[in-house]
Amino acid sequence: MSAILGRKVGMTSIYNEAGTQTVVTVIEAGPCVVTQVKTADGPDGYAAVQLGYQDKKAKHTTKALAGHFEAVSTAPKRHLVEFRDYGLDVELGQTLSVADIFVDDGEATFRELERSAVADLLAEAQGVVSLGGGAVLDAGTRALLKGHRTLLLQVDLSSASSRVGMNRDRPVLALNPRAQLKQLLDARMPLYLEVATDVVDTSNRSARQVADDVTALLAAAP
Repeated sequence: MSAILGRKVGMTSIYNEAGTQTVVTVIEAGPCVVTQVKTADGPDGYAAVQLGYQDKKAKHTTKALAGHFEAVSTAPKRHLVEFRDYGLDVELGQTLSVADIFVDDGEATFRELERSAVADLLAEAQGVVSLGGGAVLDAGTRALLKGHRTLLLQVDLSSASSRVGMNRDRPVLALNPRAQLKQLLDARMPLYLEVATDVVDTSNRSARQVADDVTALLAAAP
């Protein structure tokens, strides 16, 4: 398995056809630091990776843990979680983010992890599953979406460029954001329309206006 730690950054709501409100949690994933790597032939006798997430003040850290963090040259972390049989090849002290997984391990690996996460969420989630823009590139993910109500939040190039700006933290927009964004929109739109059961135009509109349209659309559904 592969994983990354995250934190809750906010809440929002969506409404179903009957007008019932569903509360949705917004999660920010990473970055995390690899604070320990165990191997099957090592003293622990099993393979595992420990990830640390969110800095905290040194005065709130025990001496034992302080030494643990110093050994990998990182600040003390609020959360430490161990994952057995971690799916990515990582090194002690390495910082992991969603972008790192995409760049270092390739898009194919990223899409595979994404597909697995989408499958789990569609099977278990009792609310809204919000996908990244590139999720539809994977045929397996598109197949998973069939049979589910899928809403496309459509946007024109001008509005999309304004929203992402010169954001080079997005792996697929790392060189020339506007030109790459146009290329992405042109290539992905047929796939978006393939899986979408409903479309809402978000161009030059506020989040509140879009939310109102989505709510009205769901409320009017048969």
